[in-house]
Amino acid sequence: SEAQVFVRVSAESVPEVAISPGAGIHYNTLSGTLIASPSKRILIAAATDPSPLTLTWPVSPPPQAPIKQHGTSLFVPPGALLPGVHYTVSVQTASPPGGYAEISLVVNRAPRGGTCR
Repeated sequence: SEAQVFVRVSAESVPEVAISPGAGIHYNTLSGTLIASPSKRILIAAATDPSPLTLTWPVSPPPQAPIKQHGTSLFVPPGALLPGVHYTVSVQTASPPGGYAEISLVVNRAPRGGTCR
């Protein structure tokens, strides 16, 4: 038995992509976690090289309301992410393909339990 595999080599380079949290997200230095506020609009920005590129923004698990992309920015409206849930937000280059970056964040929840003195 014989098998053949064809490989196409391209001189194109994979685009570089960086992602950074913006408004509505803060970094918890104790846990090393990005924390999002469920009651604020969240901004996440991407930078690409070369620029500009066509981007897609997968969010997992899916948000509860539509999110909006404008250029290299992703806007998540208040209430779209559920408190206590861990989300992964990715940015991918669609044209040319291959560039990828992601961040993980948890949505803050109201305090509960305990006693007040």
